[in-house]
Amino acid sequence: MRCYVEKHNDLNRGSESGPLSSCPVESDQMIRKNSIWRACARVWRTPVGASGRAVVRRLAARSWSRAPLNHLHAILPSRLKSYCHICFAQIFRDSHGRVDEGQWWVKFAGKKIVLPLRPERISVDWDGALSILGCDFPIKDTYRAFLGSSLRPELFVDVGGNLGTHSLLFLVHGVDTLTFEPNDECHAYLAEFCRMNGVTPTLETVALGATEGEIELCYPVDQSWLGTTDAATRGHLEAKFPLKRKTVRLARLDDYLRHEERRMLIKIDTEGNESSVLKGAEETLRDARPTVIFESNDPSRRAELSGQFKSLGYEIAELPCSPIQSPRVIDEATFVRHGSNNFIALPCTGEQDEPE
Repeated sequence: MRCYVEKHNDLNRGSESGPLSSCPVESDQMIRKNSIWRACARVWRTPVGASGRAVVRRLAARSWSRAPLNHLHAILPSRLKSYCHICFAQIFRDSHGRVDEGQWWVKFAGKKIVLPLRPERISVDWDGALSILGCDFPIKDTYRAFLGSSLRPELFVDVGGNLGTHSLLFLVHGVDTLTFEPNDECHAYLAEFCRMNGVTPTLETVALGATEGEIELCYPVDQSWLGTTDAATRGHLEAKFPLKRKTVRLARLDDYLRHEERRMLIKIDTEGNESSVLKGAEETLRDARPTVIFESNDPSRRAELSGQFKSLGYEIAELPCSPIQSPRVIDEATFVRHGSNNFIALPCTGEQDEPE
């Protein structure tokens, strides 16, 4: 769920044995999406792709040409915004040309959101500007559906906030938001996003898990948003990047949400630590019955996640999902082999689905 294209390149699509390429069960929508993704990736490596990126980079760098480019991007549907993110999010990597300071704007569920474009941080700023709606668009479409429904969340809990773009989508709609991001190097971005849009975040500098204490957070030197406390994910990162390490506070989500009665939507994106987060949130899920959107990159761990949700009286469904339509519920076998990385867990209905 990370807002940056490295997630797809470095973790999920780095080899033929990656989660997406090894999963035989995929919906027609996912097959089309992956096929187009691969086509975009092939074009990306050609001279035509390089020329296209150079043109977009020049247009985005100067304020006079950035404005019409922004307007064109704003009218694109979600899927085309996703392809723009795939193709153009990294155009300022290793680029040393002139960049005018300015802004980029998007509209989400009727609200305008302004994002900074700063010359000294243009690589991350530009990536964030395209990713806020272009990355993981089924999640953003699900957010949009919930915000426009009678089941609009009263509290959005962002576990693994990264740079804070998911939190920002709810803050601009007046939804109280609780953001957990243990890496304080990410906090300045959320603070700037919120300052520019006139909202105030509630940010906790802690990692969430099954227990309380301290834990080691690891992340690539130049990619502070790609942090993990999970040992297996750390091994994958170590094979690709030099890592920074820091000790951070570890807490349980239940300790923050005990006695919470508001309607909640929880997003969990913790780079492999999702099971531990759920263990520390069992009381909340059992008593408050929030909806949970979560990431699962590793199919070998999905049976455990499925069992955890089932024991708490939840069923897993595909994204996007609307609260006014029947969810596309999937069984454990389908979940384990599914081609997506992001899912939604919904409280079951009926006596037969009560928690075990």
